[in-house]
Amino acid sequence: MPDLKDIQNEMAESIIGGRAASDFLTSEIIGDGAGPSGGLQIHINNYQSTLSNHFSVILPVTAAFVGDVFLRTSLKHYLRDEPPSKPQLSEYGGNFSEYLKNYKACETVPFISDLVRLEWSINKVLNAPEQMYPTPETWPTFNFSDLRLSTAIEIIASDYPLLSLWMAGNGQLPAESVNPNSGGQIIAVVRTQDNGVELYSLTQEERSLLKRIDNKTVSESEIPTDFWQTAFTRSLLSIRN
Repeated sequence: MPDLKDIQNEMAESIIGGRAASDFLTSEIIGDGAGPSGGLQIHINNYQSTLSNHFSVILPVTAAFVGDVFLRTSLKHYLRDEPPSKPQLSEYGGNFSEYLKNYKACETVPFISDLVRLEWSINKVLNAPEQMYPTPETWPTFNFSDLRLSTAIEIIASDYPLLSLWMAGNGQLPAESVNPNSGGQIIAVVRTQDNGVELYSLTQEERSLLKRIDNKTVSESEIPTDFWQTAFTRSLLSIRN
């Protein structure tokens, strides 16, 4: 009797790795009317469509720039080269942006990997744990050392005008008004206190202050007064547990 583990490994090689089914595997598949090869193809199609649809929901602006065909083709290669390491759909794809940095077809659109990272960050902060945010009213009840960088924030430094590109991709700016080579931006992707998501452009000074507050390497007296209003209204800081 064939070993179940051997059958599972052969199935994984065919479904994930794209390898042609062996005689051993096809002999173990009951394909009904579709036959063994047709039955296996159903599993392959389900695998690819489930994961591709997962990404399509997360990456609408990326798709607007490169088109569905380009995105699905790159995803097909990614699914083959970087299969899921655990059965948790919500976490799969965190390194897709890194994968695209070396994807030859992206050479003509080099900002796409950063755009994917931005959209993935939006998805990530939406699913971050709940936390306590300070406000101008509650801040006096906390010590300065209680503050930390929000756990529902992702900060992305890009060589491209990433926030402007994202806004052009979803129709908030005319596409012709954005030059991808006009310089970089630092973006904070933040889940707000009402569980929405906002994107903000940060200065290098603001980014540095946030990092120093989180690392406890700055004193309260060193923080510019106007920075607090920015930090509170944008939900950039939270309270340490």
